[in-house]
Amino acid sequence: MTFDSDGGSEVASQTVESGKTATKPTNPTKTGYSFNGWYNGDSAFDFAAAIEEDVTLKVKWLTVKDFVKVTGTTIKGDESWTPSSKVFVSGRSLTIDDLYVSDHEVTQSEYEKYCKYGSESPDDTRGLGDNYPAYYVNWYDAVVYCNLRSIDEGLTPVYSLGGETDPAKWSGIVGDAETKYCGPSITSSAWDYKGESDEDGGIIMNTSANGYRLPTEAEWEYIAREAGNSTTTYSGSDTIGDVAWYRENSYNKGSSDPDYGTHEVKTDKVTGTDSANALGIYDMSGNVWELCWDWSGTISDSTAAAGAASGSVRVGRGGSWSGGAGDCAVSLRSCGSPYRRFDFLGFRVVRSSSN
Repeated sequence: MTFDSDGGSEVASQTVESGKTATKPTNPTKTGYSFNGWYNGDSAFDFAAAIEEDVTLKVKWLTVKDFVKVTGTTIKGDESWTPSSKVFVSGRSLTIDDLYVSDHEVTQSEYEKYCKYGSESPDDTRGLGDNYPAYYVNWYDAVVYCNLRSIDEGLTPVYSLGGETDPAKWSGIVGDAETKYCGPSITSSAWDYKGESDEDGGIIMNTSANGYRLPTEAEWEYIAREAGNSTTTYSGSDTIGDVAWYRENSYNKGSSDPDYGTHEVKTDKVTGTDSANALGIYDMSGNVWELCWDWSGTISDSTAAAGAASGSVRVGRGGSWSGGAGDCAVSLRSCGSPYRRFDFLGFRVVRSSSN
Protein backbone atom coordinates (compact mmCIF):
# COMPACT_ATOMS: atom_id res chain seq x y z
CA MET A 1 0.00 0.00 0.00
CA THR A 2 1.38 3.38 -1.01
CA PHE A 3 0.22 6.83 0.02
CA ASP A 4 0.10 9.89 -2.22
CA SER A 5 0.05 12.93 0.09
CA ASP A 6 -0.44 15.33 -2.84
CA GLY A 7 2.20 17.81 -1.73
CA GLY A 8 1.82 17.14 1.98
CA SER A 9 4.26 15.54 4.39
CA GLU A 10 5.56 12.15 3.30
CA VAL A 11 3.78 8.99 4.42
CA ALA A 12 5.67 5.69 4.34
CA SER A 13 4.30 2.80 2.29
CA GLN A 14 3.17 -0.42 3.96
CA THR A 15 3.50 -4.10 3.09
CA VAL A 16 0.26 -5.87 3.92
CA GLU A 17 -0.35 -9.61 3.80
CA SER A 18 -3.20 -10.49 1.45
CA GLY A 19 -6.46 -10.65 3.38
CA LYS A 20 -5.13 -8.53 6.23
CA THR A 21 -5.75 -4.89 7.02
CA ALA A 22 -3.44 -1.91 6.74
CA THR A 23 -2.55 0.40 9.60
CA LYS A 24 -4.02 3.87 9.35
CA PRO A 25 -1.02 6.22 9.25
CA THR A 26 -0.64 9.45 11.13
CA ASN A 27 -2.44 12.19 9.22
CA PRO A 28 -0.08 14.12 6.94
CA THR A 29 0.10 17.90 7.05
CA LYS A 30 0.16 20.55 4.36
CA THR A 31 0.49 24.27 4.92
CA GLY A 32 -2.77 26.07 4.24
CA TYR A 33 -4.83 22.86 4.06
CA SER A 34 -6.78 20.53 6.32
CA PHE A 35 -6.55 16.75 6.04
CA ASN A 36 -9.89 15.23 5.00
CA GLY A 37 -9.15 11.54 4.60
CA TRP A 38 -7.52 8.92 2.38
CA TYR A 39 -9.29 8.03 -0.86
CA ASN A 40 -9.11 5.12 -3.27
CA GLY A 41 -10.34 6.84 -6.40
CA ASP A 42 -13.55 8.65 -5.48
CA SER A 43 -14.26 6.56 -2.39
CA ALA A 44 -13.05 7.16 1.14
CA PHE A 45 -10.85 4.23 2.18
CA ASP A 46 -11.92 1.99 5.04
CA PHE A 47 -8.86 0.84 7.01
CA ALA A 48 -10.96 -1.96 8.53
CA ALA A 49 -11.28 -3.57 5.09
CA ALA A 50 -9.07 -6.47 4.07
CA ILE A 51 -6.44 -5.79 1.37
CA GLU A 52 -6.43 -8.18 -1.57
CA GLU A 53 -4.21 -6.31 -4.04
CA ASP A 54 -1.80 -3.42 -4.39
CA VAL A 55 -3.48 -0.09 -3.77
CA THR A 56 -2.45 3.56 -3.83
CA LEU A 57 -4.38 5.95 -1.62
CA LYS A 58 -4.46 9.68 -2.23
CA VAL A 59 -5.14 12.28 0.40
CA LYS A 60 -8.06 14.68 0.10
CA TRP A 61 -7.26 18.18 1.31
CA LEU A 62 -9.59 20.99 2.30
CA THR A 63 -8.53 24.58 1.97
CA VAL A 64 -10.96 25.85 4.62
CA LYS A 65 -9.22 24.75 7.80
CA ASP A 66 -8.78 27.97 9.68
CA PHE A 67 -9.83 28.78 13.20
CA VAL A 68 -9.54 32.23 14.70
CA LYS A 69 -8.68 32.77 18.35
CA VAL A 70 -11.16 35.20 19.87
CA THR A 71 -10.35 36.72 23.24
CA GLY A 72 -13.22 36.46 25.68
CA THR A 73 -14.54 38.94 28.20
CA THR A 74 -16.80 39.41 31.17
CA ILE A 75 -20.15 40.96 30.38
CA LYS A 76 -21.17 42.99 33.43
CA GLY A 77 -24.70 43.77 32.36
CA ASP A 78 -24.27 47.55 32.40
CA GLU A 79 -22.82 47.96 28.89
CA SER A 80 -24.36 49.92 26.06
CA TRP A 81 -24.68 48.01 22.78
CA THR A 82 -25.07 49.40 19.27
CA PRO A 83 -27.16 47.98 17.67
CA SER A 84 -29.12 47.25 20.86
CA SER A 85 -28.94 43.68 22.10
CA LYS A 86 -31.66 41.31 23.29
CA VAL A 87 -29.00 38.89 24.56
CA PHE A 88 -26.75 41.21 26.55
CA VAL A 89 -29.59 42.73 28.52
CA SER A 90 -29.37 45.01 31.53
CA GLY A 91 -28.21 43.15 34.62
CA ARG A 92 -27.23 39.93 32.83
CA SER A 93 -23.64 39.22 33.78
CA LEU A 94 -21.76 36.34 32.18
CA THR A 95 -18.28 35.31 31.17
CA ILE A 96 -17.27 34.48 27.61
CA ASP A 97 -14.10 32.41 27.59
CA ASP A 98 -11.37 32.62 24.98
CA LEU A 99 -12.48 30.63 21.97
CA TYR A 100 -11.15 29.09 18.81
CA VAL A 101 -13.85 29.94 16.26
CA SER A 102 -14.17 28.35 12.84
CA ASP A 103 -13.82 31.15 10.30
CA HIS A 104 -16.41 29.39 8.13
CA GLU A 105 -19.66 27.52 8.40
CA VAL A 106 -19.23 23.73 8.46
CA THR A 107 -18.91 22.65 4.85
CA GLN A 108 -20.54 19.73 3.09
CA SER A 109 -17.21 17.94 2.82
CA GLU A 110 -16.48 18.41 6.50
CA TYR A 111 -19.97 17.28 7.49
CA GLU A 112 -20.07 14.27 5.18
CA LYS A 113 -16.80 12.92 6.55
CA TYR A 114 -18.71 11.82 9.65
CA CYS A 115 -22.42 12.32 9.06
CA LYS A 116 -25.18 11.70 6.56
CA TYR A 117 -28.31 13.68 5.73
CA GLY A 118 -31.48 12.45 7.34
CA SER A 119 -33.84 13.16 4.47
CA GLU A 120 -33.09 15.56 1.65
CA SER A 121 -29.49 16.37 0.79
CA PRO A 122 -27.78 19.37 -0.85
CA ASP A 123 -28.37 19.80 -4.58
CA ASP A 124 -27.03 21.81 -7.50
CA THR A 125 -29.86 24.33 -7.34
CA ARG A 126 -29.21 25.37 -3.73
CA GLY A 127 -25.45 24.83 -3.74
CA LEU A 128 -23.55 21.57 -3.97
CA GLY A 129 -19.85 21.00 -3.44
CA ASP A 130 -17.08 20.39 -0.92
CA ASN A 131 -16.82 24.00 0.21
CA TYR A 132 -20.51 24.88 0.24
CA PRO A 133 -22.06 25.00 3.71
CA ALA A 134 -23.87 21.91 4.93
CA TYR A 135 -27.63 22.36 5.05
CA TYR A 136 -30.68 20.11 5.43
CA VAL A 137 -29.27 19.43 8.90
CA ASN A 138 -30.78 19.90 12.34
CA TRP A 139 -29.55 20.57 15.87
CA TYR A 140 -29.22 16.88 16.64
CA ASP A 141 -27.08 16.34 13.54
CA ALA A 142 -24.80 19.20 14.52
CA VAL A 143 -24.21 17.75 17.98
CA VAL A 144 -23.47 14.31 16.52
CA TYR A 145 -21.01 15.88 14.08
CA CYS A 146 -19.19 17.76 16.84
CA ASN A 147 -18.57 14.65 18.92
CA LEU A 148 -17.62 12.40 16.01
CA ARG A 149 -15.10 14.96 14.76
CA SER A 150 -13.71 15.42 18.26
CA ILE A 151 -13.22 11.67 18.68
CA ASP A 152 -11.57 11.36 15.27
CA GLU A 153 -9.11 14.16 16.05
CA GLY A 154 -8.21 12.85 19.50
CA LEU A 155 -10.10 15.56 21.40
CA THR A 156 -12.42 15.14 24.37
CA PRO A 157 -16.05 15.25 23.19
CA VAL A 158 -18.15 18.02 24.66
CA TYR A 159 -21.57 16.36 24.56
CA SER A 160 -22.81 13.28 26.35
CA LEU A 161 -26.05 11.32 26.50
CA GLY A 162 -26.54 9.13 29.54
CA GLY A 163 -22.85 9.49 30.33
CA GLU A 164 -21.79 8.25 26.87
CA THR A 165 -19.82 10.60 24.59
CA ASP A 166 -19.67 8.38 21.49
CA PRO A 167 -22.76 9.18 19.38
CA ALA A 168 -22.51 5.77 17.71
CA LYS A 169 -23.67 4.33 21.05
CA TRP A 170 -26.49 6.80 21.69
CA SER A 171 -30.00 5.41 21.79
CA GLY A 172 -31.89 6.78 18.81
CA ILE A 173 -28.85 7.44 16.62
CA VAL A 174 -29.54 6.93 12.92
CA GLY A 175 -27.00 5.10 10.76
CA ASP A 176 -23.88 3.06 11.42
CA ALA A 177 -20.14 3.10 10.84
CA GLU A 178 -20.57 2.18 7.17
CA THR A 179 -23.39 4.55 6.23
CA LYS A 180 -22.37 7.35 8.69
CA TYR A 181 -24.65 8.95 11.21
CA CYS A 182 -27.30 11.58 11.79
CA GLY A 183 -29.63 12.42 14.64
CA PRO A 184 -33.38 11.94 15.02
CA SER A 185 -35.51 13.81 12.50
CA ILE A 186 -38.30 14.61 14.96
CA THR A 187 -38.56 15.63 18.58
CA SER A 188 -36.65 13.27 20.87
CA SER A 189 -37.36 13.69 24.57
CA ALA A 190 -34.49 11.28 25.22
CA TRP A 191 -32.06 13.71 23.56
CA ASP A 192 -33.53 16.99 24.86
CA TYR A 193 -32.10 17.88 28.24
CA LYS A 194 -34.39 20.21 30.15
CA GLY A 195 -32.74 20.64 33.51
CA GLU A 196 -31.93 18.50 36.52
CA SER A 197 -35.54 17.36 36.89
CA ASP A 198 -35.60 15.93 33.36
CA GLU A 199 -36.48 12.27 33.85
CA ASP A 200 -35.61 11.39 30.25
CA GLY A 201 -32.04 12.58 30.63
CA GLY A 202 -30.83 14.24 27.47
CA ILE A 203 -27.72 15.67 25.89
CA ILE A 204 -25.59 17.74 28.24
CA MET A 205 -22.60 19.95 27.51
CA ASN A 206 -19.22 19.74 29.24
CA THR A 207 -17.59 23.11 28.60
CA SER A 208 -14.36 21.93 30.23
CA ALA A 209 -13.81 19.50 27.34
CA ASN A 210 -11.56 20.57 24.48
CA GLY A 211 -13.62 19.18 21.60
CA TYR A 212 -15.84 20.86 19.02
CA ARG A 213 -19.20 22.31 19.96
CA LEU A 214 -21.87 24.76 18.92
CA PRO A 215 -21.45 28.28 20.27
CA THR A 216 -23.87 29.53 22.85
CA GLU A 217 -26.05 32.36 21.63
CA ALA A 218 -24.09 34.84 23.76
CA GLU A 219 -20.83 33.61 22.24
CA TRP A 220 -22.29 33.79 18.74
CA GLU A 221 -23.41 37.39 19.13
CA TYR A 222 -20.13 38.40 20.75
CA ILE A 223 -18.25 36.94 17.77
CA ALA A 224 -20.60 38.52 15.23
CA ARG A 225 -20.05 41.86 16.96
CA GLU A 226 -16.30 41.38 16.45
CA ALA A 227 -15.56 40.59 20.11
CA GLY A 228 -17.87 43.36 21.17
CA ASN A 229 -15.91 46.03 19.31
CA SER A 230 -18.27 46.66 16.39
CA THR A 231 -21.31 48.90 16.03
CA THR A 232 -22.23 47.82 12.50
CA THR A 233 -25.67 46.46 11.68
CA TYR A 234 -24.26 43.35 10.00
CA SER A 235 -21.18 41.39 10.95
CA GLY A 236 -18.41 43.39 9.34
CA SER A 237 -20.31 46.21 7.65
CA ASP A 238 -23.33 48.46 7.58
CA THR A 239 -23.64 47.58 3.88
CA ILE A 240 -25.20 44.16 3.74
CA GLY A 241 -24.15 43.32 0.19
CA ASP A 242 -20.48 43.58 1.21
CA VAL A 243 -20.71 40.77 3.73
CA ALA A 244 -23.81 38.67 3.20
CA TRP A 245 -25.51 36.37 0.72
CA TYR A 246 -29.15 37.15 1.38
CA ARG A 247 -32.50 37.47 -0.40
CA GLU A 248 -31.66 40.39 -2.69
CA ASN A 249 -28.40 39.05 -4.11
CA SER A 250 -29.29 35.37 -4.02
CA TYR A 251 -32.86 34.11 -3.56
CA ASN A 252 -34.49 36.83 -5.65
CA LYS A 253 -32.27 36.00 -8.61
CA GLY A 254 -34.38 32.92 -9.31
CA SER A 255 -33.38 29.27 -9.36
CA SER A 256 -31.87 29.46 -12.86
CA ASP A 257 -29.35 32.15 -11.82
CA PRO A 258 -25.84 31.09 -10.67
CA ASP A 259 -26.18 33.27 -7.55
CA TYR A 260 -29.32 31.48 -6.38
CA GLY A 261 -28.83 29.34 -3.29
CA THR A 262 -25.99 28.98 -0.84
CA HIS A 263 -22.46 30.00 -1.75
CA GLU A 264 -19.04 28.56 -1.07
CA VAL A 265 -17.74 29.61 2.32
CA LYS A 266 -15.07 32.31 2.64
CA THR A 267 -15.91 33.93 -0.69
CA ASP A 268 -16.07 37.64 -1.46
CA LYS A 269 -19.51 39.00 -2.08
CA VAL A 270 -20.85 40.47 -5.31
CA THR A 271 -19.04 43.77 -4.74
CA GLY A 272 -15.69 41.99 -4.79
CA THR A 273 -14.80 43.18 -1.29
CA ASP A 274 -13.39 41.05 1.50
CA SER A 275 -16.49 39.72 3.24
CA ALA A 276 -14.87 38.65 6.52
CA ASN A 277 -15.54 40.66 9.65
CA ALA A 278 -12.69 42.34 11.52
CA LEU A 279 -11.84 39.07 13.27
CA GLY A 280 -11.35 37.32 9.93
CA ILE A 281 -14.57 35.30 10.28
CA TYR A 282 -16.90 34.84 7.32
CA ASP A 283 -20.67 34.55 6.86
CA MET A 284 -21.76 35.54 10.35
CA SER A 285 -24.41 37.40 8.37
CA GLY A 286 -26.14 35.48 5.58
CA ASN A 287 -25.49 32.28 3.61
CA VAL A 288 -27.09 29.86 6.12
CA TRP A 289 -28.69 30.36 9.52
CA GLU A 290 -26.35 29.07 12.23
CA LEU A 291 -27.59 26.86 15.04
CA CYS A 292 -26.57 27.66 18.60
CA TRP A 293 -26.58 25.47 21.71
CA ASP A 294 -29.37 27.38 23.44
CA TRP A 295 -33.04 26.71 23.80
CA SER A 296 -34.93 29.77 22.62
CA GLY A 297 -36.68 31.91 25.18
CA THR A 298 -36.95 35.39 26.61
CA ILE A 299 -33.64 36.50 28.11
CA SER A 300 -33.59 38.26 31.46
CA ASP A 301 -30.94 39.31 33.96
CA SER A 302 -31.12 35.82 35.51
CA THR A 303 -30.69 33.78 32.29
CA ALA A 304 -27.67 31.47 32.46
CA ALA A 305 -24.74 31.97 30.12
CA ALA A 306 -25.80 28.88 28.17
CA GLY A 307 -29.35 30.14 27.72
CA ALA A 308 -32.69 28.89 28.96
CA ALA A 309 -32.83 25.50 30.69
CA SER A 310 -35.72 24.30 28.55
CA GLY A 311 -37.82 25.11 25.52
CA SER A 312 -39.34 23.71 22.37
CA VAL A 313 -37.10 25.29 19.71
CA ARG A 314 -33.41 26.09 19.37
CA VAL A 315 -31.76 29.39 18.60
CA GLY A 316 -30.61 30.18 15.07
CA ARG A 317 -28.63 33.32 14.23
CA GLY A 318 -27.27 35.27 11.28
CA GLY A 319 -29.85 35.01 8.51
CA SER A 320 -29.52 33.17 5.22
CA TRP A 321 -29.41 33.32 1.44
CA SER A 322 -33.21 33.25 1.26
CA GLY A 323 -33.97 35.68 4.09
CA GLY A 324 -34.26 39.44 4.21
CA ALA A 325 -31.67 41.96 5.32
CA GLY A 326 -33.21 42.24 8.77
CA ASP A 327 -32.57 38.55 9.40
CA CYS A 328 -28.85 39.10 8.89
CA ALA A 329 -28.43 41.78 11.57
CA VAL A 330 -26.12 40.93 14.47
CA SER A 331 -28.90 41.89 16.88
CA LEU A 332 -31.66 39.76 15.35
CA ARG A 333 -32.71 36.74 17.41
CA SER A 334 -34.52 33.92 15.73
CA CYS A 335 -35.41 30.34 16.41
CA GLY A 336 -36.85 27.37 14.67
CA SER A 337 -37.65 23.74 15.11
CA PRO A 338 -34.45 21.76 15.53
CA TYR A 339 -36.22 18.68 14.22
CA ARG A 340 -37.00 19.51 10.59
CA ARG A 341 -34.47 20.05 7.85
CA PHE A 342 -34.26 23.24 5.81
CA ASP A 343 -32.20 24.40 2.83
CA PHE A 344 -31.15 27.54 4.71
CA LEU A 345 -30.02 26.10 8.07
CA GLY A 346 -26.46 25.10 8.95
CA PHE A 347 -23.96 25.60 11.75
CA ARG A 348 -20.44 26.64 12.74
CA VAL A 349 -18.23 25.11 15.44
CA VAL A 350 -16.05 26.54 18.18
CA ARG A 351 -13.63 25.16 20.76
CA SER A 352 -12.77 26.43 24.22
CA SER A 353 -9.18 27.62 23.82
CA SER A 354 -8.38 27.45 27.53
CA ASN A 355 -8.65 23.66 27.24
